[in-house]
Amino acid sequence: MLHQKGEEALKQASRDVLLSLRAELEKRVSQAAESMMKSSMEPKALADIIAKLIAGFIQNDGKTDDLKILLNHDDISIVEEALKTQLGKELQANVTLAPSPAVAGGFKLLFKQSGIVYDFSDKALAETVAAGLGPKLAAIITD
Repeated sequence: MLHQKGEEALKQASRDVLLSLRAELEKRVSQAAESMMKSSMEPKALADIIAKLIAGFIQNDGKTDDLKILLNHDDISIVEEALKTQLGKELQANVTLAPSPAVAGGFKLLFKQSGIVYDFSDKALAETVAAGLGPKLAAIITD
């Protein structure tokens, strides 16, 4: 009886250690992914991505909706200048840039009339990357 209880306690402790280890690894992967996303999103690169998204949107019959792009306050002036050189006047008329405290890096794209929001912030992209890595890490740990 005592032996059986000891084994059960050992099994429970082993599970707890594995769960704790997994949680710590997931946390570290998320932090690394977020750091990587934040450092790879330079304002000029953001402007290129945004310009391509806007051009594609307009080509696919998006002339009737206005876009609002939420950016980090520090990036907004650089992105705005870069977009002015890349977008024509008619495209600039449909696009508004605005700072957002919720965006530390990257951007959020809002379609004003339809209310659709696409989140390309560093945090959202890091979560996506980390979620993809999660199952792979779990497989490594359990194999």
